[in-house]
This record gives sequence, C-alpha cells and structure tokens, in this order.
Amino acid sequence: MELNFGENIKRLRRSRDLTQEALADALGVSSQSVSKWECAYGYPDITQLPAIANYFGVTIDELLSNDEYGRKKDYEEYKKKINGLHFATEEQVEIILDYHRRYPDDLRYARMLCISISDHITKICPENREKYYPLLLQTAEKLINEPNCRATIAISMINACPEEELDRWLQYTSYTPETIRRNRLIKRSMALGKIDQQQVYIYLSNLEAFTYQFNLKYPSDAGKEKKGIYLKAILNTFVSFGDNGVIPDGWLAFAANRELWYAGCLLSMGKNDEGKSAFMSAIEKLRCYYSITEEYLDLGSSLFGDVRVNKNWKTAMDENGVEYKLFGLQYLMTYGEPDFTFSLLTDPYYTEFDCARNEGYYQDAVKWLKELTEKASD
Repeated sequence: MELNFGENIKRLRRSRDLTQEALADALGVSSQSVSKWECAYGYPDITQLPAIANYFGVTIDELLSNDEYGRKKDYEEYKKKINGLHFATEEQVEIILDYHRRYPDDLRYARMLCISISDHITKICPENREKYYPLLLQTAEKLINEPNCRATIAISMINACPEEELDRWLQYTSYTPETIRRNRLIKRSMALGKIDQQQVYIYLSNLEAFTYQFNLKYPSDAGKEKKGIYLKAILNTFVSFGDNGVIPDGWLAFAANRELWYAGCLLSMGKNDEGKSAFMSAIEKLRCYYSITEEYLDLGSSLFGDVRVNKNWKTAMDENGVEYKLFGLQYLMTYGEPDFTFSLLTDPYYTEFDCARNEGYYQDAVKWLKELTEKASD
C-alpha cells in the first residue's frame, strides 16, 4: 500500500480552507512541520496520528493511505451507499458530503453534492435551505469553470438559488432556439411550485421559439415563387394571431418586414400590381406601428397567453404587470427602426425592387423613411 500522508494532509487542510499556519496552531505543531509533511520531507511522530485523524474526522488508515486502489474501493462503497437511498434525502446529502470532504479534488463527489443539495432544498426539505445552501454555493463556485461540470452546476443553481442570483447562473446556459435557458426557468418554477410563473415561462418559450423560426431566411436559390409562398404563409400566421384579420400591434414591424420581402418576390417575378399592393400594405403596417405610443404591445394568440412585449423586445409583461426578461429577441427591434427599412429599400444589392425604384409609391415610401430616420437622429 502506498503511503500518501503528505498529499492527504494537504487535501484535508484545503477541504477546510485552512492555511498551514492555522492547521499547525490547531495541532500544536510548527507551520514548518506541516510544510514538511505536505512536501513528504518528513512525518509526524506516530503518537500524533490519532489526534490528526480525529481533527479531520477520518481514520488513521485513511490518513496514511490514499492509493488508487483505496480510491476505487471507496468510490464503490460510496455508490452502494447512495444507491440504497431515496435521491436527495438528507441522509444521502450527508453521505455525499462525507466523501466530498475526504476527496475534495474529486469532481464526481462535488458534482453529485451540488445536484443532491439542489434537489433536497427545492423538492424534499426546503426548511434545510439555510443549512445547506451556503455549501451548495461554495461548491458550485469551484466547479462552474470546469467544462465537464458547467451545465450540471448551472442547472442545480438555477433551480435552487434565490431570485436575486438567478441572472448570474443563467449566463452559463444558452438561449438557443431549443430554448435551453427558458426551459431551465420552467423547471425551476415547477420545482418551487410557482404554477402561475411556470405558465408565463411556457408562453415566453413559445414566443422565443416562434420568432426564431419565423426569422430564418428562406433560401433564395429555391426560387422566388417558393420563397413568396413561404413568406405569404408567415404573413397569414401573423394575421391568425389577431381578431378579424387585424395583426396584433406587437407583430406589426416583423410582419411589415416579411411583407416587404414578399413584395420583392412578386415584383421580381413581374407581378407588378400584386407586388405594389403588398409593398403598400407593408408600409401601412409600419405607419401604424410608428403611431403607437404604448410601451407594451399585444401579441394575440392563446399561445402567448396575456403576455405583452415592449418595442425593444427585451422584456415582456404578464397580465399582472410583472416584467420578464426575453432571451435573444432584441434583433426584432431593428425591424421597427426606420433606418433599417430605409437601407433595405435603397441598397442596390437587393435587386428584387429594381423594377419599382422609379415608381411614385416606392419613392414616396423611401422619402418618408428618410425623414423619419433624420428625425430620429436629431
């Protein structure tokens, strides 16, 4: 059996966040002695071993030996112990904690400790939050920068942390079209029994997923006709969200952008009258949008519940006036900015509009957008 006393002393000392000086004071020896032990330049007197083992709460065998065989044996014993218990009970938490203290550098124990404590204080025994949350936080902070642990630790902390710490841990998760970040919030609200909040998060998840999908660019190589059919289907979806064929205010700028591209498809296919009609309809949507003074706009559709969204697409508001952060939708704000549409209609790169550039209706729209852009920059 390999004698590994020096490494064990260093590991146990660090597990308690002790300096060599602090440990020396506690054991009644000099700091130089502790330094020599840890560097394997010397060993304590055999009569000191019981006191050192008692101080750290380990056996003398554990204090002296920590070879690979011993680690594997301990890990097998650990798995048998926790597998025989219901997950996240206090008994299981304490067993994992015991092994974590023995092997503070073993990420397996630390990672499982975070998972178990998180579930324990959110699902099993919330009254133990004060007892265990500081340990959870301390362990999570040590693991969050470990690539193989980051996702798990973020989930554990999102579920268990107080509201004021939520943004800190959310930054470690994605807000991709799969709505990973939103799904984490949905599961957090489930764990905390906040049904109303869970419902709002589901509405916001629908909103984030829907806008991402409908913002994807249709491949132009597929042909103008197919692209036009696709864009028309998107417009019809926006219409279906409102009453009596009226698109809700929150979607006007987005719908206007898609309708301009639809108009471009029609114009490029020589369907000038239909293209003009779609173009004028899109400009009218923008005029309506710019006339709105309310901060939060309706989205329509039961898919989004009673959620309203502000014009910069950074926050949403529920029916009770509670605000929620939106993830990854700020780009939609550009569709409502006059200079964005002005640039679209005046850039020669977009040849879809070439046949209409000299038409009065087209030039009037460009002039109007230019004036709005200049006014906004004053």
